[in-house]
Amino acid sequence: MAMPAHKLEPEEPPMEGRIATLEADVKHIMTDTSELKTDVRRLDAKIDALGTKLTDKIDGVNQALIGKIDDLNKTLTGKVDDLNKTLTGKVDDLNKTLTGKVDGVKDSVTSLAMTMEKALHRLTMWVITLFISLGVSLLTVIARSFHWI
Repeated sequence: MAMPAHKLEPEEPPMEGRIATLEADVKHIMTDTSELKTDVRRLDAKIDALGTKLTDKIDGVNQALIGKIDDLNKTLTGKVDDLNKTLTGKVDDLNKTLTGKVDGVKDSVTSLAMTMEKALHRLTMWVITLFISLGVSLLTVIARSFHWI
């Protein structure tokens, strides 16, 4: 049986060379990291300035809107108060007019009721008189038919 042939592989680079390469890469990474830190600090200052500027603008807009809302509130309150006075006056006038008309109708109905009561009283007296007359007439007819009269 034959033995396989061994390949000749190049030897690995020495450990010191690899460490030197790693140290160079670490220095490069550290340089990049310090550049990133510098950029972050610069951006942090810009963001803080922008935040302050936006806060000031928002406060200014807030104050302007509060002023406009207050002015609108005063204007609308005045208009509503004027409208309330006008409508209250009209309602009071309508109340007086309707009260007068209702009182007039009430007086007319009362007068009509009194007239109807008097007419009914007269009619009742006439009916009673008629019944008495009919009774007397009937008794007279009966008395004549029996020759009592």
